[in-house]
Amino acid sequence: MLAFFSLLTACTEVIVDDPVVADGAATAPRHPDATWTAEQAAVAMMDAVIYGMPASSPLVTTFRDMLSHGSDECPGPGWEVGGLTYFPVAGCTSTDGYWYQGVGGTTFSWEDFDSNGQYDGFLQEMKTDGSMMDPAGLVFTFGGLIAFQYLGTPEEGGTYEAEFLGTYRYEGSDEMWLRLGTSTAMYLSGTFPPTGPATLSADGGFTVDGVSVSAQGFNIGGACGELPSGTFAVRDDQGYWYDLTYDESTCDACGTVSFDGREELGVACADVRPAFLTSLDQIRDDMAATLPRL
Repeated sequence: MLAFFSLLTACTEVIVDDPVVADGAATAPRHPDATWTAEQAAVAMMDAVIYGMPASSPLVTTFRDMLSHGSDECPGPGWEVGGLTYFPVAGCTSTDGYWYQGVGGTTFSWEDFDSNGQYDGFLQEMKTDGSMMDPAGLVFTFGGLIAFQYLGTPEEGGTYEAEFLGTYRYEGSDEMWLRLGTSTAMYLSGTFPPTGPATLSADGGFTVDGVSVSAQGFNIGGACGELPSGTFAVRDDQGYWYDLTYDESTCDACGTVSFDGREELGVACADVRPAFLTSLDQIRDDMAATLPRL
């Protein structure tokens, strides 16, 4: 066998092309040219988040609403909302006409952490992998972890931390970002004051309808007060990123736009706050609507 292998390799010629040489040096890989100006990239950023930021409330509410049509027969014992529930591997259809397959569970509750008779903590969580289908044939696909925790009271305000991870889609949703489908990996923190808009610190990104954005050290209510600071970015159809780093010396929702991390295109303005604040307001409204009354 070794002799055969030696003969085979001896008769095999491996040809490796030499690198193209120009003026005595290997040619460097060609970088793409920017197809957007700074202003066009800024417009693309605002267009990319026109449907808002994927948030926990619509996802948890949709899961709980669809699961409420189950029974002990389908998806099976322990199907009630809360706790991790395993649905039949092959799927099943309830008497209400809802189909279930996969695994999932949610938490949606207030707690009185210091036992003083006043609720001062809220947890909204969903761990899932699978799909459901309503009687109209609209499928809700889900896979990931959604977690939102608030510490404080509605009257005095408080702080929150959140993770939005996974891929989700439901064509029957009122939320366009969920109807079109989203893939998200966002990490958020901030405050809910007693009155006025929430503050936000965000890192990560999300995709809606095939358009991706990202945030790095992005803040609302940070160095520029109610106007954004940090860096926000959008990806073009070719997969290249355009970053806008907000100017904290002017605090006017404007800053330098860079292409592919290597070429500055100029200054432009993109106020993307509504996408985030609208989603946070929705979470705050859900918290208030579910607050137990002592």
